[in-house]
Amino acid sequence: MLSKRFIEGLILVLIASLLLQQWVIGLLCMLTLVPLAAAKIWQRWALHALIYERNLSEHHVFPDSEIEMTTRITNRKLLPLVRLDLADTIPDGLEIIGVKLFAVRSIGSRALLRSLSLGWYEAVTRRYQVRCMQRGAYQLGPVRLESGDPFGFFRQEREQRTLSQLVVYPRLLPPQELGFEMRQLLGDIRAQNRLLADPSRTVGVRDYHREDPLKSIHWNATARRGMLQTRVYEPTTALDIMCFLDPSTYSYIWEGIDPVEGERLISMAATICKALIGAGHSVGLWTNAVTAGGGGTVRVASAHSPQQLGRILETLARLRLYTGPAMAHLLASARSMIASGATVVLISAQANTATRAGLLRLRSAGHPVVWISLGAEKPVLPGATVYHIPPARKETQ
Repeated sequence: MLSKRFIEGLILVLIASLLLQQWVIGLLCMLTLVPLAAAKIWQRWALHALIYERNLSEHHVFPDSEIEMTTRITNRKLLPLVRLDLADTIPDGLEIIGVKLFAVRSIGSRALLRSLSLGWYEAVTRRYQVRCMQRGAYQLGPVRLESGDPFGFFRQEREQRTLSQLVVYPRLLPPQELGFEMRQLLGDIRAQNRLLADPSRTVGVRDYHREDPLKSIHWNATARRGMLQTRVYEPTTALDIMCFLDPSTYSYIWEGIDPVEGERLISMAATICKALIGAGHSVGLWTNAVTAGGGGTVRVASAHSPQQLGRILETLARLRLYTGPAMAHLLASARSMIASGATVVLISAQANTATRAGLLRLRSAGHPVVWISLGAEKPVLPGATVYHIPPARKETQ
């Protein structure tokens, strides 16, 4: 690439040769400056009307899934490009099958490098297979474009913010890694709850009793019979369940989180929530883990809808292995915020005194409690159902 000083020096030589009437030198300078001027104009417009597009076949997947990434670069002008260099940002955790990715300055990402030529109004499409290796919320892009004149004298680059979002859900644990039968867990949860009634389904009416709530009165039937009538609702086994996830793996926050055990806790939460929603229950999620957007408590309100599983899995996918407030604080605030009689399911690896006290207070307030512990020791909590799945033993050298 020619320097600015070289061109300025060439112009000075041209002016001096004209003043001194050195026509041969002046002609040589002109023959040099004209192509350079053309090259400069070419370089200035090289990246004009150049469009880069990236499309993913799917935007929500599970680990080890493979998706197709389609890229399309379009030159929407008469000026051709002899060489165009592209550097597309690919975050760590994603792998382009059969293609080497190169290191870049930004932490946590690599670059997909390509070089090609484009004629006027030409478009080039390429397809890649992307393997999703790890849980996370990923952003592909931006892309850096670099081109110039055909002689290679001048180069120009710009960054185009073509961004694509990809969410990789947590890995779901197979039955052999759970340490218990899922139907046993569902049975224990049902056993702790009395038979409920579904207020959306009325199967009949009966005479009003003093303890019946006013909202259950069937006014049309009351008018027909001349005495207060109460709706009789269809019994249901669907429960309101709030899952609490504590990804802490050490006693003190400054010790950090073991990445393997932290991911195991998140996977356990995803597996449990999926099973509970599949059984027809209304499920929510609270966690003291933080997301990329900042700290605080992450909450997904309890709901019974087809979209609830996707909301919970995406929330778990966005979690980082850092904790905010202690789990005991979440349990304390939950007493006034979760539905009356809702079942509390805690998934954790730490069994400290404050957490036990918080669960006992919820139990005393009428909330059935299930504790799924992935720690080294099985916790003891009177009146609660406790499952213990110890961590896998690490092999010593």
